[in-house]
Amino acid sequence: MSRIERIDKPPRSPKMTESGRWALGALTGMSLVSLVFAIGAAMTASLAPEATAEWPPVALAVGIYHVIWTAMLLFFYFAHLVNRSGLDNARKAMWGVGFLFGAPFTLPVYWALHVRPGSEVDQSWDTPRGDVHVRTMSAEAA
Repeated sequence: MSRIERIDKPPRSPKMTESGRWALGALTGMSLVSLVFAIGAAMTASLAPEATAEWPPVALAVGIYHVIWTAMLLFFYFAHLVNRSGLDNARKAMWGVGFLFGAPFTLPVYWALHVRPGSEVDQSWDTPRGDVHVRTMSAEAA
């Protein structure tokens, strides 16, 4: 005789380890740091006429790095957002628009609320879709 046990689907992807989540947080923070550095380099180049020969290439290189890095992060975060079961479509759309128009600022916030290890805020904010797994156990195992 078997017994059926209902297991609620976790709101986060179980494929990512805790160390992977922390590494993703550090990589996500680099996007914001590179933006600040690119803006600082551009401002230094415009405010210091004696350094104009040195800083514009640095500002351009950091700016290009920032755009490429943020684009790679966006691919990952959009995939995470689409596959996330704990968010309804309206919230997914809100996060998607935030990703597109303010990625350096919204990606770290999304990571802190929904990806960070031990983040419990997502469970209180999210509206579950009712996805469940059903596991059948034999009576001997119970």
